Amino acid sequence: MPKVEVFTIDRTAAGNMDLDDSVFAVDPKPELLHQVLVSYYANQRQGNAQTIGRSQVRGGGKKPYRQKGTGRARQGTIRAPQYRGGGTVFGPQKRSYRQAIPKTMKCEALRQGLSAKLRDGKIVVLDNLTLPEAKTRLAAQILNKFEVTTSVVFLDGRFNEETLRAFRNLQKVSCVGASDCSALDICGANYLFATKEAVEGLVRRLGAKEVAS
Repeated sequence: MPKVEVFTIDRTAAGNMDLDDSVFAVDPKPELLHQVLVSYYANQRQGNAQTIGRSQVRGGGKKPYRQKGTGRARQGTIRAPQYRGGGTVFGPQKRSYRQAIPKTMKCEALRQGLSAKLRDGKIVVLDNLTLPEAKTRLAAQILNKFEVTTSVVFLDGRFNEETLRAFRNLQKVSCVGASDCSALDICGANYLFATKEAVEGLVRRLGAKEVAS
């Protein structure tokens, strides 16, 4: 069972915490994690690009000139693709990029992301995330104390409005509840800052459950 040190927001040691093996120490499955992350990105695509084909362009019902005797190539409509204002050939159409992923795979991908972060030493456990004031300056001081300059995701059991207001103006920083986070949230940031309450919530959500093979 891995053990991590717990810090305050001032980077003062506040004891140790044991992490559940079934959540933070699972065997690597990079193919599964990749498949789930691809599905998350695919589901964010809107697929609204659409062009109009020759049968959909308004007008062009009349034959532009007679079939024979003009010396020109025969034409049936001025809305053919070779004409200006004509339809588009093989253009994009509205479609859905959605990829359905079972819930068990999403949970296992989240375990994979958390375990990878722990193996890389990119998880910081905090005793709490309570700020004295809703000031961005105070939120930035947390990152300065831990000497973190890259992207960060903060996990807590439940964020209050003051904390969210303090963090929302910081670039490359996101705040997610432990009950709502996904593998995309974890893998999309270089560092993970989680409170003890968030870690316990993740264990209740993901621990001791059947995982995808």
